[in-house]
Formats: sequence, structure tokens, C-alpha cells
Amino acid sequence: MTIKAQVHTDHILQNYDVIAAQAAPHTIIAPVVKANAYGLGAVEIVKILETKKPLLYYVATLDEAIALRPHTKADLIVFGGMQVGQEAEFLAHDLIPALKSAEDMRLWRDAAAAEERPLPCHIHLDTGMNRTGIQACEDSDATALIRGLDVRCIFSHFVSSEETDNPLNQAQIDHFVSRAAQYELAFGCPLIKSMANSSGIFNFAQSHFDLIRPGGGLWGIEMETGQGAGLKPALQLSAKVLQVSEIKSGQSVGYNELYRANRTHHVATLALGYADGLHWPASNQAEIYWQGKPCKIAGSVSMDLTTVLLPDDLAESERPCPGDYMELIGPNQRIETLAKSCGARAYEMQISFGNAPRVQRTYLFK
Repeated sequence: MTIKAQVHTDHILQNYDVIAAQAAPHTIIAPVVKANAYGLGAVEIVKILETKKPLLYYVATLDEAIALRPHTKADLIVFGGMQVGQEAEFLAHDLIPALKSAEDMRLWRDAAAAEERPLPCHIHLDTGMNRTGIQACEDSDATALIRGLDVRCIFSHFVSSEETDNPLNQAQIDHFVSRAAQYELAFGCPLIKSMANSSGIFNFAQSHFDLIRPGGGLWGIEMETGQGAGLKPALQLSAKVLQVSEIKSGQSVGYNELYRANRTHHVATLALGYADGLHWPASNQAEIYWQGKPCKIAGSVSMDLTTVLLPDDLAESERPCPGDYMELIGPNQRIETLAKSCGARAYEMQISFGNAPRVQRTYLFK
């Protein structure tokens, strides 16, 4: 094992409780476990969250939902909606599509007619993201198709909910409420409504409605500095030292001579590279920790290896040895700090590390 990822399950469960405390008691909490639970292992994370008995989970793709189905009886909602020919798989695995267009609604209503029963779905309204979701110009067609469906929830997604002073957030909320009312009128009764992702949960209480969708917040990732007080990081990451070398003044380290020493240094080479999720822009920028002391990356992050400068004040006996591990994410450095020095976002970096083949996850239980 050259790269160790430790997942603190007690932190995840505590984060769930912190998030639940932000909302009204009746609010449904629907964890988002797409992208392999943001790199933490979706099957394992769902098993952990099952102790909280969530009613539903959101994933991104049909394949993700099929992989999770044996591990939970909760509803599994596919954000990506459905394509022609997928109807049978949704039915066979008891999965629920988030219908993202009038065409999706037509396909699912036809499937419902063939099954001779209303089929469950969520309806996704686009209120400004302009990626997926039913556009306002489709509302007339979509509301005409709603009869014959078992609509479990109608939702939208914030563009910039971590930006508390951005007026687009309230504009999106107002737009969603107005459009959702049209669907409720066509359906004939109130619908469960959802808008808030992790940052929306903490920043816009008026967006909680009936169901909230925490993702990164469950793993203790800060949306912005200070947002989500009480959340604890779930992930710690460390990499094995392969070699410790001395370099002289004038010698370079790594590809393309990206770092050149101006005095004698000791350099530790780690079994970690961009194939494992450490982005190349970390070269000569990011820090990795040895016994609480920062060690700056020296030279280029390569595919499999990264070199760091050891502090000059370390005695020989205090330096790491081959087989020791150095900390990338942990008590001395949050993932947000490492990500910023790599020109990345914390979500992006956690997914990169967590889903890299050579990173081995272990789950810590208390």
C-alpha cells in the first residue's frame, strides 16, 4: 500500500446530524452519493448512512444506481434522467429517474401506460444552471404530461449557493416556487419540493422546502471558508516515502528542471503522482507534511512520483525513512487548502484521490 486514504465514519454521521439540525424536523434528508460518494466509496458510505435510515439517495447515472440497489431499500434517484431504451432497466431495478425534459416525461409516461400504473419520478426544473432540467419554455408541454406519473418530488439546483451575496440565489428560489406551482396545479395536489444542496442548506434557509440534498457537506468539505461550522473532514490521505536523497546547490529535481536547488537540501520522494489525484499544478506549490512540518513540493509532480523538500532544521534521525508516510490531508492540512494550491476545488480533488486505482481506502469506526 503506497497511498492510504482513511475515511472517518463517525465524522460522516456527525456531519449528517449537523446538517439535520439546520432544517425543520419534517425535512427529508436525501444524501447525494454520486461519483462513488465523491470518491469515498458509495457502497460503503451507503451502508454507513443506512443507520440514519434515509428515505432516498441521489446518484448521477443509471449504472451508479444499479450498483447501489443491492445495498439499500431506499429510493435511488438518477439525476441524469433517462434515455430511450433505459425504461426496462429502471423498472427491473426499481429505480427512479429525475425527468429532465418534456421528452423524458413522455418516455416515462409511455412506460407507465404500458405498465398500467403510475411510475415514480422526480421532476428537475432548470432555473438558471442551463445544463440539464426542464426549461421554462417546456413547462406547457411538461405539465400536460404529468398525469399518469407518480411524482415524488420536484427540484432545482443552485448556480452559486456558496456566494451568499449573489442575488441570483433568491431569483432562482423565486423562479422555482413560481414554476413548481404550475406543476402542482397540473398534478392536482402539493408536491415535495427541493432546492438546497450543501451550501444552500447553510446559507439559504428559505430554500429548504421539504427535502434537502447534502453532498460535500456530509464529507466535511467547506463550501467557502467558515461555511458549515461543526462539519468535520471525513478524509485523511497519506503517501509512502520511497527514498530520501541529498541534492547539492545547482542540481535540479524532476522533469524539465522545474526546481533547482540554491543550497544543499534533503529531498523525500513519495509514491504519489497525478495518476493518483495530485494535480500537476501542485508542482513547486503545494505542501505535504512530515510530523507536523510543511514540506514544499520541489519540481514537477509526475505520473507516479512527487518530491518534497525536507525542512533544513531536521536532524538525520528526524528525517523520514523509506516506508514512512507523509500527510497530504489530515490534522495539518484540510483538503480545501491542498486543492487551492493545486488550482482545483476540494470536491474535484477528493474525487480524484478517492477514485484513483492506487489509493487504498480504509474505514475507521468508533
